[in-house]
Amino acid sequence: MRYTRRVIGCLLFLLAAAPLRAEPAPGLYLPTCDPERADATVRPGPHARSWENLGLVICPVMDPVLPPEMQPVADLPLPALNETLRGMLVTVTDPVAFGMTFQEGTDREIVEFQLAAMRAQGEDGSRDHAFHWYGHPHFNRAVVRAHTLPRTDMVSTADDGLVTAAVDRGFFLSANGKVQLYGEFLLPTIPVPGRGGDSEGPARQLAPAKRGGYPAILAIEGLQGNVGMYRWWHQAFADAGYLVFAFDFTGQGMSGGSDDDTSATRVNDAERALRYMLYESPVRDMIDHDRVGIIGHSMGAITTLELQDRLERQFREARATNPDAPRIVRAAVPAAPISEGSSVFELAEIPMMIQTGDHDGPIAPIPFVNPEVVWPVYQKLNGDRAMIVGDAASHAQHTNYPLMPTESHGREIAALYSVAWMDYFLRGDAGAKAALLEAHPNLSRLHRSEVRLDGETTILKPGAVPPGSTGGVLTIPARP
Repeated sequence: MRYTRRVIGCLLFLLAAAPLRAEPAPGLYLPTCDPERADATVRPGPHARSWENLGLVICPVMDPVLPPEMQPVADLPLPALNETLRGMLVTVTDPVAFGMTFQEGTDREIVEFQLAAMRAQGEDGSRDHAFHWYGHPHFNRAVVRAHTLPRTDMVSTADDGLVTAAVDRGFFLSANGKVQLYGEFLLPTIPVPGRGGDSEGPARQLAPAKRGGYPAILAIEGLQGNVGMYRWWHQAFADAGYLVFAFDFTGQGMSGGSDDDTSATRVNDAERALRYMLYESPVRDMIDHDRVGIIGHSMGAITTLELQDRLERQFREARATNPDAPRIVRAAVPAAPISEGSSVFELAEIPMMIQTGDHDGPIAPIPFVNPEVVWPVYQKLNGDRAMIVGDAASHAQHTNYPLMPTESHGREIAALYSVAWMDYFLRGDAGAKAALLEAHPNLSRLHRSEVRLDGETTILKPGAVPPGSTGGVLTIPARP
């Protein structure tokens, strides 16, 4: 049975593979949004004006933009399953990383949305992208994006001096001033009193803009990805009270430039996005600059590791002349950083949490083995660190691209531990430590998950952990 699962695991990555984009897509544009969408679970609310006054455009949701002659797919031959039967089948397919695919593949709304989005992709100027940029219907309801207004940006570059250019709505200039990069803010939310969502109306609304009031997260996407594929993760942080800035690399998503340049410019793009968020964007004064973190997936995880190395070197240089110089980034969560050979960095001083899964890849799509490939990356981290491995989770664990194969608890695990990590290190939340040290029942049973805080390592063992019990953890005391 074990070898059968390995073979199936290899096949699922082949099935999930998408064609690479050869040329930059023409006619990039911002997909439409509908502020009146009735089924949204988030509304801008009375505090939206405080953000709009900063120079932002609030855009609650995004849907596929189909040409008039293309009608939504109807009468799909999907089986009618009750929730009990669906849950049982998801449980059976989870061990081979198809639980989420089966769960979404039996949801008519998701299947019709995905087919419509893929058809729109052939008409919207992005046909050569690996993935469409329309997100996921369930998470679109929970997202309130904010875009910048059209303006003139100035970037100081080493080669060309001060570069000035007109920038479209929702974009900012790359580090060399030659490419418009797409970026969007997900603003912090607060519960609506007396609302539980669904029939009671939107359960969350925007928190008020307040100077220096919010910790911030820079979100970095994977290769051939786009921000729409990760909005569930971005919104998880926004719902926890963080201000999130996500962007598309050069040649990816809605950014300009060629994907031939993505690898060469990705770290520069990420540093540019970070500094834009902190020092130039309309929300810069709303950010608590002492509470900034980074999350990234796949190539975004590799970029996170390389960026923090670069920032650490800059920090040490600054400290040589200014003892009070601060670190820009205080914590990070690189998810699925592929392998030690892919993750080239030397310095790793800030608290970092590696996340991966039993079936992670895609460079080494070997079921049950890839966490061992990632382990040397974890071993290079100094100071506080964590390694979280999801049971049967694939490389798609951190995305919300519809129908991608992964285990059905992957997002829950990713959000639980990544938000708790940031809460502990950016907010000093003592309660977050308890969440970090509790073993989720769907952690890997084959690979070690652990958390090291203040020199003390706690090994997390999967399985139900009764309140007050230490049956799911093993603590290794710090060496004297």
